[in-house]
Amino acid sequence: MNASTEAIMTKQVTLVLKQTPSLPVEAESINPEAVAGKGVEEIKRLPLWCGNCQESVGAYFDVEVTEGVNPSAADGEELPELFLKGDLSRFQRLGQGVRAGLMVIQGAAGFHAGAAMRGGRLVIQGDAGDWLGAEMEGGLIQVEGSTGHFAGAAYRGETKGMTGGTILVRGNAGQRLGARMRRGLIAVGGDCGDTPGYGMLAGSVLICGQAGIRVASGMVRGTVILLQGTPSRAVFARDGAEAQALLPTFYYNCTYQPLFWKLLCVQLAQAGFPLPAGSPGVSFRRYSGDANEGCRGEVLIADAKT
Repeated sequence: MNASTEAIMTKQVTLVLKQTPSLPVEAESINPEAVAGKGVEEIKRLPLWCGNCQESVGAYFDVEVTEGVNPSAADGEELPELFLKGDLSRFQRLGQGVRAGLMVIQGAAGFHAGAAMRGGRLVIQGDAGDWLGAEMEGGLIQVEGSTGHFAGAAYRGETKGMTGGTILVRGNAGQRLGARMRRGLIAVGGDCGDTPGYGMLAGSVLICGQAGIRVASGMVRGTVILLQGTPSRAVFARDGAEAQALLPTFYYNCTYQPLFWKLLCVQLAQAGFPLPAGSPGVSFRRYSGDANEGCRGEVLIADAKT
């Protein structure tokens, strides 16, 4: 074994749920950085909060630590790969603030998973709750199921949502997806609730399925892409154009294929995010808006003729 491989020799930590809590549990202490360099008993003593009572990881999980090689770690990094098994929908803030490493949840995750992430990778192999990746700054979140409301959004009273990183959701997403986001990419393979891209300042939101009403309302800048064409709940029809769920403060510019679109398709394919067949060849109708905010953002709606 060479020196480089030795440098990334690390442990794999597995937490198996043995008891479902009766109340939601604040679990921000469960992340690759928190378990790095610790043995089984030390990990079991990590604090959790259930209601107003402080408990520990060992109260809810069986812990296993095994030696292994972590290919996702940089040279000199001692972060383990962290695996959690079970229905963790009552565990909130899993992976919150993570800066590096790999965390895999083999089941559902609760509210605020990956919130304020700064790096690393969080994989959720089930559904995720509300506020997924809220105000995240970097890293990658992959959800194989669906997620709730406010993914990548700003918390109430805050002006900045997601400022970097990538969120990939294979299933559906709820309302206010990417609200007030400043940078980064969110891609949803299924449908989306109302007002995706609300108040966006920058960044990109891709919705492969149907979107709800008031798409990109209050947008300052940024890009919202609707790959399946006209949103499902049509509320406006202007100047003989087809009905669409955009506010009247969005204006049609042209039909074209953006230069970045094929590059984005390649990026998503490399990340294992499936797009419908023929997606790279799609053209889009471009609408600029929100006119109430300077008309510097854009909504791209797939043209049915391509």
